[in-house]
Amino acid sequence: MRVAIFGASGLLGKALMGEWSGDAVVGYSSRDVDIRDASAVRAIAEETEPEWIVLAAAYTDVDGCENNPDLAFTVNRDGAVNVAEAAKETGPSCCFLARITFSMERKRRLMKPMMRDILRAFTGDQRLKQRSNCSS
Repeated sequence: MRVAIFGASGLLGKALMGEWSGDAVVGYSSRDVDIRDASAVRAIAEETEPEWIVLAAAYTDVDGCENNPDLAFTVNRDGAVNVAEAAKETGPSCCFLARITFSMERKRRLMKPMMRDILRAFTGDQRLKQRSNCSS
């Protein structure tokens, strides 16, 4: 299976990249592609032809979001829309991973089991594999 992960340099994306095996997984950080740029996101989807796009990218700095709501909305809302539209237009299924804010200690404790569950869903749950792409 070919997978493109947007947000590969963040906490969740790094964990996914580190734990995922057995598939052709390519990760993209914000330095590689700005999800606020719809044409850049679409170009990645067209070039890599993934079967799945995973969105693990978000602007998660709570204080930063409060102080800069325009940036928060363009990344977290518009960026997600751009990824969904790229998937709809180019064919892969997509998965949006929600964020929950935890203390760093709790994040470290929960990250490994959470990654295991996410990867199990992609590699072992045939119902998930059979779902249609974001257009449905």
